[in-house]
Amino acid sequence: MGQADEVHSGLDSRELTVRVDANLRDAEHWQAAGDLDLAEVCLRRAFELTGHSAEISERLASLLTQNNKLEDAREVLQAGLHQAVQSGDLDLIVQCYRRWQYYTTQSVGVEDYRFDFLALAGMERAVADLKAQLTITSMAQQGEVNPLQPKVLYVGTNLAQVGSVLAKVLLSMIDAHDTSKFEFGLVFTDDEKKLYNTEETAALIHLAEAKGWMLFLEPDLTVTGRVTKLARRLHDWRPDLLVTNCALASAEGLLLSASLPNILRCSLVVGPPPLFAAPNSDFVVASDERLLMECPVDGVVVPVETTLPDRDDVQPAYRSEIDIPATARIVVAAGRYTKFSAQYCDTLAKILSGNERIFLLTLGIPKNEEENFLARFPNQVASRIRIVPWGRNYLGHLILGDLLIDTFPSGGGITVQDAMALEIPSICVGDDVRRPYKSDQWSVAYKFALPELVVAPGKEEGIVSLALAYMSDTIDSASLKERCRSHVAALRGDPVRMTKLHEEVYSMLLEQR
Repeated sequence: MGQADEVHSGLDSRELTVRVDANLRDAEHWQAAGDLDLAEVCLRRAFELTGHSAEISERLASLLTQNNKLEDAREVLQAGLHQAVQSGDLDLIVQCYRRWQYYTTQSVGVEDYRFDFLALAGMERAVADLKAQLTITSMAQQGEVNPLQPKVLYVGTNLAQVGSVLAKVLLSMIDAHDTSKFEFGLVFTDDEKKLYNTEETAALIHLAEAKGWMLFLEPDLTVTGRVTKLARRLHDWRPDLLVTNCALASAEGLLLSASLPNILRCSLVVGPPPLFAAPNSDFVVASDERLLMECPVDGVVVPVETTLPDRDDVQPAYRSEIDIPATARIVVAAGRYTKFSAQYCDTLAKILSGNERIFLLTLGIPKNEEENFLARFPNQVASRIRIVPWGRNYLGHLILGDLLIDTFPSGGGITVQDAMALEIPSICVGDDVRRPYKSDQWSVAYKFALPELVVAPGKEEGIVSLALAYMSDTIDSASLKERCRSHVAALRGDPVRMTKLHEEVYSMLLEQR
């Protein structure tokens, strides 16, 4: 029997499982031989024969990515997600959801997040049995609010990350909430063992405990076990209002909230709506008008305000530790690595080329990406780039900056607030709300930046001349520094004001129940 016959053996078998296995075997053969097109034919056939197997979807998507068919790969992952949702396996659902939602982030470094309303509705059906098992006994579940104090439960998702902005926002809210009006609880959908791995979440837990909040954590490593145990405990606590934060980032938040019967739900939206605005919410509180525009739920805008750092309280890092001369001027670039776009890096390179005294201090580049990041810059300027990861004295390094250049086209928020609070002028790009919304192409910092340091969208080339003028003292830098803190503090430095507005929304929802 020749090689061709061996390769095709079993493809026309009477038994479906034999045909599936034959296609998988042939796909492996052709892929090893370098014929990706024939490998794709076999894998697609196996994928269809199995009714869009979640396992095969991952393998087919990997092959399509290798063959540079990125949109096809994402569609395959989406089909696998739909099959996983039908299975009712919560762990498989979360796994497939992450593969699909974060596909472009992981494959090409682009944050392109999307809603899949069919999959989200299917997730709610996946926890229907659990929801039915929870006996409707609490006053809240009978349509009444707890008579003494309404119970508000915050759902924390994806908080166990170094430098979590969500953790910082929630920390400010916990500190500012009025516990005489509401009884508060905080549930984490992350594995309990991971929560103490970062300073942010550890501080969050300790503050919540000190404020008398009810905490709900579970060490179960499986999503099914964690969601089931948490749902039963939450049902016994009888919350009146559920407040999710990043509920769609990994699906656990949605699965947990959907498992609780007859409860009001409010989503906090401080980032891309496909990650924050759960469609099963009754209301959303968005941090920006641009975000609210994209939310498929009624809502209002409440800007994010945090406890701003004070320059006098921050211990600066030593320049000698990161090999920056005492006479150098420092431009800071900070944010998730995916925000360091090609256009942004090109702008930074031009700034470095325009003044040999300027050093670039980057905060947020992962260790495993340092080499790739430096390769984006010409050799003559790369020697003046210093990289510091998140979590290593973030404020102590940030305060070394003379100027911060906000990332674009995907801008920052909290980082720019921190920089301005430390009297570091920050250049950022405005936003054009007429353009279609994209997760990787929106900004909010222009709302609170100094007006003269905001560059119009589409005219980002102006950042270079503006930065060089500032660094050469052509612009009155002393005046800008003095105005920075008072300006951002007036607009984004009052977490009590922000939290009070949230509480007004919660009261409104409870009164309308």
